[in-house]
Formats: sequence, C-alpha cells, structure tokens
Amino acid sequence: MLFVHAGEHVSQEPVEIRLRAASDHPSVQPVLHRVMARRMDFVVGLFEQLGFAPDEAVHRGTLACTAYVGYSELSARLPHLLPAGSEARAGYLDAVLDLLVRGRPSAASTSTRISSPSAAPAASASPSPLQKLPGS
Repeated sequence: MLFVHAGEHVSQEPVEIRLRAASDHPSVQPVLHRVMARRMDFVVGLFEQLGFAPDEAVHRGTLACTAYVGYSELSARLPHLLPAGSEARAGYLDAVLDLLVRGRPSAASTSTRISSPSAAPAASASPSPLQKLPGS
C-alpha cells in the first residue's frame, strides 16, 4: 500500500527535506506548493475511494500528509526519536494506517478498491477539495 511504501522510504528522500526547509525561497515556494497540493489531492482522493465523505476525506488526507511530513522530518533530523528497526517501524505504520481508516464506511458501499499507488482518483473539473480548507 502507498502509505507503507512511503513510510519505508521516507528517510531516503533528503532532497525533499531540503526543499521543504527552503520553502520560503521564491524559486522553491511555488513548485513545492504545487507538488504538495497535488499529493494532498491524490491522498484525499484515496480516502474518497475508500468511501469517506468529501469533508472527512479532506480531514483524513490532510492528517495522512502531515503525518508523512512529520515522520520524514524526524527521520532526517532526529531519527533516534522514531521506532528503531524494521519491525517497530512496520508496527508504527500499521498503527497510523489503522487510525486513518478507522470508521471506514462498509466495503459494500465502496465501489472502487484501492490496490496500488497507481490507482489515482479520476480527474475532475471541480475545484480541489483542499481549496475548502482555511488558508488555501
């Protein structure tokens, strides 16, 4: 699953961490904003595919993205604060995923199954659900 894959490879992305650190640079800010907005839209779409209502999908997608960013920052800067070893990391990621999907609508009401990271939500002409968030 996408969250597990991202969680396992987060410490291997030092360029992304450096770019976030330079997010106020005029050349970095618009690109970083665009990339993060697309990621968040994608993750929100995954929660919609799981059957969550749009507002709930925005909340859970935002939480998933902020968990990823926080984990990547700790992994790069303060790795001793994170679970050590692959088994402990896997347990942590399982717990995060469990929290994110807890209360999922029944599978019978969900017509789309997410089977891989390439299962992107369909493009739509409507504005991004993240545009509803304050400060967007």
